[in-house]
Amino acid sequence: MYNWYKSLLNDESMELRIEKGGSIKDIQKEFNAAYPYLKIEFFKMPSHVQEKKLLDMEKIATAEPVSKSERFLKSGTVNMDSKRTAAQLEQDFLETFGFPIKLYRKSGSLWIETTLTENWSLEKQNEEGEFMSAPIARKNSFGADTVDEWREKE
Repeated sequence: MYNWYKSLLNDESMELRIEKGGSIKDIQKEFNAAYPYLKIEFFKMPSHVQEKKLLDMEKIATAEPVSKSERFLKSGTVNMDSKRTAAQLEQDFLETFGFPIKLYRKSGSLWIETTLTENWSLEKQNEEGEFMSAPIARKNSFGADTVDEWREKE
């Protein structure tokens, strides 16, 4: 149901085709395959809530099919190009599919919202997540290198 593909004309261009038959979890997996240090979360937004007010919304269950949401507008394609910003991605999901999403970046063992860095490209967000999640090498008291492991055990 979901197809990532690189454009033949431009190796940087990635798109995600979303059909109504799949689950939120499938979309998240496809996105995370392209950007391993980023994740997207989908939210329910009551019709009376303004687009920018995401504080009071609740997450959509990952097993839920996209078509089950009353907010799902239509099947379509979203541009996931590495040069696009987090803000552009969030706006595209809302306009194209009717889903408010939030982008999160890995930082050590935590996931943080990208609200303050929403104008960074997806590529930069992912690189920062990789950097912030990398193990830190230090010298121990015997002069040998030790590594603090930050990545979560899977």
